[in-house]
Amino acid sequence: MSSLVANVKIVVVSKKTAVSKSDMPAEFRLSDASVVQVGVTREDVEEMIRVGNDLILKLQSGEVITVQDFFAQLGGDASNLVLNDDQEGLWLVDFASGEGPVAYSYSNLHSIESLLTEGDNGMLPLVLGLGGGVGGLAAAASGSGGSGGSDGPTVKPPPPNVHPVNGTDAITGMAVPGSTVTVTFPDGTTASAVVGADGKFKVPNPGLHDGDKVSVTAADPSGASVSRR
Repeated sequence: MSSLVANVKIVVVSKKTAVSKSDMPAEFRLSDASVVQVGVTREDVEEMIRVGNDLILKLQSGEVITVQDFFAQLGGDASNLVLNDDQEGLWLVDFASGEGPVAYSYSNLHSIESLLTEGDNGMLPLVLGLGGGVGGLAAAASGSGGSGGSDGPTVKPPPPNVHPVNGTDAITGMAVPGSTVTVTFPDGTTASAVVGADGKFKVPNPGLHDGDKVSVTAADPSGASVSRR
């Protein structure tokens, strides 16, 4: 059995049973279609490789995670990879076709609820999360999965994340792609930017010093607004 990946928590949730397994090793095999959550940021990822039905995730740290049978249709369903970081939130990885190093993109998730298969009682069981400030793997019971309507609860987008301020670099951070971020500086002035498809934003530094505090508000295309100081 491979050893655990240093400082990286891996949680696997079966789509068939909603049972979660925590602290997975650096190499493991899926027995049924699952949601695989890896506790890293998008910037931590160096490369993703497909070898047959296996997924190899290479990190910038040099560590390698291998998920055997990730691309296999187990029980007629596909598995999903989600990056989970307590600063950035949940990001679903969408893979292109092909072998070897594969192209991929990210889409923001509020929870993994929509990725799990409903159980026999029509409700999603509560499963273990990765911990930290983000909701992690917690999946609340839900009704039908239809789009629109007012039956389901309104889900707020995750708050934006701003990197520590220094006296030279631009103000940068992460937020929901396509949202508009407004940064409020200590003197009350503001600067805005549209978040790119990679989830990153940047506004000019107006002359702040190391450790200065700013507040950030993000309004997504639907009009929902969240903030972080």
